[in-house]
Amino acid sequence: MTPPEPGSRNPTNPSPSISAGGPMPTADRWERQYRGLVDILTDAVFLVSAEAPAGGTILEANAAAAALHGCREGDLVGKLFSRLHGPETEPWISQVRAQGGAQLQTEHLRADGTRRPVQLRATRIPGAGPGQLLVVAHDLTGSLAVEQATREREALLAEVEQLANVGSWDWDALLQKTHWSTQLRSFLDFDPSAPPLSIEQFVEEFVLPDERVEWLKRWHQSLQQPHSISWEGRIRKPSGLIRHVRCRTHSEHTPQGTVRRVMGTVQDITEWKEGERLRLSLEKQIQQALKLDALGSLAGGIAHDFNNILGAIMGNAEVAQMDIPPNHPAAEAVADVIQASKRARELVRRILSFSRQEEGTRSTISIDELLQESIGQLRATIPPEIQIVRELEEGLPPVLGDASQLQQILVNLCSNAVYAMRGRGGRLLFRLRRHVVPPTTQRLPGGLQPGTYLRLTVADTGEGMSPEVLSRVFEPFFSTHPSKEHPGLGLAVAHGVVKGHGGVIEAESEPGRGTSFHAYFPALPVRPSSGAEPPLPRGNGERILVVDDEIPVLESLKRMLLTLGYQPRTETSPEAALRQLTADPRAFEGLIIDLSMPGMSGLELATHLRRLCIPAPVILNTGFLSAEEAEALRSSIMGRVLTKPNTLRELAEALSQVFTP
Repeated sequence: MTPPEPGSRNPTNPSPSISAGGPMPTADRWERQYRGLVDILTDAVFLVSAEAPAGGTILEANAAAAALHGCREGDLVGKLFSRLHGPETEPWISQVRAQGGAQLQTEHLRADGTRRPVQLRATRIPGAGPGQLLVVAHDLTGSLAVEQATREREALLAEVEQLANVGSWDWDALLQKTHWSTQLRSFLDFDPSAPPLSIEQFVEEFVLPDERVEWLKRWHQSLQQPHSISWEGRIRKPSGLIRHVRCRTHSEHTPQGTVRRVMGTVQDITEWKEGERLRLSLEKQIQQALKLDALGSLAGGIAHDFNNILGAIMGNAEVAQMDIPPNHPAAEAVADVIQASKRARELVRRILSFSRQEEGTRSTISIDELLQESIGQLRATIPPEIQIVRELEEGLPPVLGDASQLQQILVNLCSNAVYAMRGRGGRLLFRLRRHVVPPTTQRLPGGLQPGTYLRLTVADTGEGMSPEVLSRVFEPFFSTHPSKEHPGLGLAVAHGVVKGHGGVIEAESEPGRGTSFHAYFPALPVRPSSGAEPPLPRGNGERILVVDDEIPVLESLKRMLLTLGYQPRTETSPEAALRQLTADPRAFEGLIIDLSMPGMSGLELATHLRRLCIPAPVILNTGFLSAEEAEALRSSIMGRVLTKPNTLRELAEALSQVFTP
């Protein structure tokens, strides 16, 4: 390659190596130095004519240029430079000739027809003949491949971060620069064009105040020694939304112990946290269900024995009531015993239903009586600094409902009110009134249909609720209570029960002014009283065999049957009863058999009798009916089942039904 004239300015070797004050190098020596310098360059170097008519002709090219083109040295001389590159090269040469220098990214067309990306840099050489350009071509093949691979890796990393809800950052200690990934900026709602914050700035702007000290402590731990650190915390986004995050850092240090680099990730685990809270809450519910199941089994056994005791008390009291005149001094006391026995019987049934050992049934219920009874039971659990106020309207109609479920509503609403007044006392109001929704009403609470309802209000003077909390108060598992105390199901259950009874429940609250819950239950139409109860159905001397292992129950039933006009006979052993009936199938016109007896159950005895074609109808009498026994009875064809303790009327009506053709 012919060098420029000695003494001219050479862009690739602007300062010839000469001794200060020494002789100028000869032309031959200058050319050797210049050619040696050009030939050792790894970039392709072209000496191109800039004058017409040979404008753009290659005058010289180094070995790297021949390698780039894929030919022998010297083969490039005389070729047009623009034909070896893209069409934009020819105007670019004119630009270089006019401006003295320029750059261009284009493609080089190799001898085999393939193309390679190149970066061209050119300058005009003054004093080098009739206008010459020195062009350096840098092969970009390797650089572009690296850039493409880098972009692909960055795109893959961004996709992985998005799938995992993870954003990453990198801090260079030497340059004191921080880099945030695209996903981190997106998660934080951070301006994509803004420079990333320092760690201290990030903590100040995003981390909740009560956690900032802990975050900075973790950061300083990363600076002190090379290890990985992980912790969880909360951040507040610019929108005010609080998210749970898991942070991890990994630091790199020099052999001297100086921090060189710290990398970290921030992962959004809010949904995972919510799922974990829900899982723990469900586990607690399962544990509670298991406890209730065990309690139900215990309650079932107690109920059986207790109902037998109540049966003896109630049956004997009713017999005594029929044997004494109304003006007898003991008449009032006997009536009180009967009434107390009935209340005790209903209490046992509610305990069984609450423990899920007895399926709830709908019946006509007086809510005012149920409310009075429930308040009495809840009084012991309410702190003395809370005043209970009752406002119950008189003469209210009944409702059709499940007493145990309705009582559960009262318990849940009362529990919520007491918690709202914890540590401060206050006023707990129970109000029950008739509420009529006329057809012309524009706004119906919760979509109530026109009609008559009973409106139950439970109100407190506690701390109240914000509009945001009030809007979610009936959501399952939503609670402002500590999670270990309340799983957030009480009000959701109350909402479901009220809705299941065809009613509506609403809440009103303001911060600092307490909360009121209003539950609406459809009222039953009040039917005119038919007067006194009809007379008891009586027997005509029918022979009745009573089989029960409890002697007090046998004696009570015997007296009741005698009072009703039957001829009772008692037996404590089901096996003895079976032998007696096997010997004389027509010895009795009716059978009353206890369901739960040792050795042989009442159902087994009744099954044996049916196989023997004993004609006498069977009444099964039980103090407690398990789910398995209930299913067995449903699948059998037994005539009647009585639940202990039996009233005189229940017994009389059951016998009348089985003896009526």
